[in-house]
Amino acid sequence: MEIPRRLTFFSPEGNPRLERVLAETDFEVIRATREEDVPRGIVILDMSSPDLAKRFLHGTWRFPQELRARGDVVLAALSSESFADTRIADRLADIHSFFLDSDPPGSVRTTILASIRRRDLGEELKQSEARYRLLAENVGDVIWTWDLKKRAYDFISPSIERLRGLTVEEALAEDMRDSMTPDSYRRAMDKLRAGLESLGRGVRPGPITDYYDQPCKDGSVKTVEITTSVIYDESGAPAHVLGVSRDATERIRAREALESSLRKSELLFRELEHRVKNTLAMIASLLSLASDHVRHPEDAVLFEESQSRIQALALVYDKLLKSSDVAHIDLGTYLEDLCRSVASAFARDGGGVELQVNREEVKVNSKKAALIGLAVNELVTNALKYARRPGSVLALRLSVHASDGTLEVRFSDDGPGLPEGFQVDRAEGLGFLLVRSLVSQLEGSFEAETGSPGAAFRILLPRGE
Repeated sequence: MEIPRRLTFFSPEGNPRLERVLAETDFEVIRATREEDVPRGIVILDMSSPDLAKRFLHGTWRFPQELRARGDVVLAALSSESFADTRIADRLADIHSFFLDSDPPGSVRTTILASIRRRDLGEELKQSEARYRLLAENVGDVIWTWDLKKRAYDFISPSIERLRGLTVEEALAEDMRDSMTPDSYRRAMDKLRAGLESLGRGVRPGPITDYYDQPCKDGSVKTVEITTSVIYDESGAPAHVLGVSRDATERIRAREALESSLRKSELLFRELEHRVKNTLAMIASLLSLASDHVRHPEDAVLFEESQSRIQALALVYDKLLKSSDVAHIDLGTYLEDLCRSVASAFARDGGGVELQVNREEVKVNSKKAALIGLAVNELVTNALKYARRPGSVLALRLSVHASDGTLEVRFSDDGPGLPEGFQVDRAEGLGFLLVRSLVSQLEGSFEAETGSPGAAFRILLPRGE
């Protein structure tokens, strides 16, 4: 705050002694004898004479009020005799402060500085109140305070009329019990008690937002989102609850409609998945029945392979139906179940199968899972057809890992291995053609590993959807 260096001493009849006192306060003193000659700033009114005080303060003189209205700092210089008439004190409210003409310069200077600060604080307070009133009276939300001791509302912004149809006076006269439905009132009181208990333990509660039902003047009920916080007095004790209320009726209705629509969509989706799964199972059963009438063993193998491919797809839908996430599947779990299912379907005389799995939890969408599952199905089927040896256990190994945006699926067996000079990109068998086509759709790569006992293959895919 910059302190003014000049003050005006308004004394129509003159008062040299007071002028000397004011000059010793380190202010530059300008004397004025006419009202129209008083500049803006700090003004000292000479009321040291009881007659002057009576004439100035008991008459119709409005000059002190006019000075204050234009923003000046206004003080009165009084004598002890001036206070003989008690009515003088009533008019001192029109000025910022006063001092006695017998006060020393240091005391007078302190009074002047305090008055300047009081004027500035008053202006700041008026501006703050104006801003707050502008906000409270024009904002769409309802701002209110509730006195914890009186248990009554002591401020409600005018927007209450838009929210509930009540005037401010009607809303202030309303008990909180009547401003909510019974269930909402109980919940509000429960939260208030919990907050006060938290304060009793030395923990100040933060703002709380919840939804409450409030009756309107026209008899309707609105769902209102209310955010509350505690206001504390100078001693730190809870004094008021500050609340901001906002109409959430349409938002709640829209959310409920959306949730209902989502539930219906999920039910329809699961019904569709269920029907697709049943259809695939029926196709697999038809193939199984047809395979009983096949005359050549080679044709029977083709039927079994087709059944295996269909079961790989059916397993995807089975996983979706059992998952809480209808859009994604844990790839590692799905591929492990698929390998065990295929191995069980191809179990014949000639040795058992041992499956070793090393997998991470990797979520993929159902389309990607189906394509990867069909590719792995071909590799497992191929191993069961060509890598098994009578009287020995065939070891199959499956691993699923994800890192640096890449998804890796590795499958191997401990069979006799791949033929000399085998190149996976030139293999003409139907199974390898399918694997290459499926991996290509996923924009990945498919390769056979060399130097490993048995046959080993690796599928590398981009991690993204």
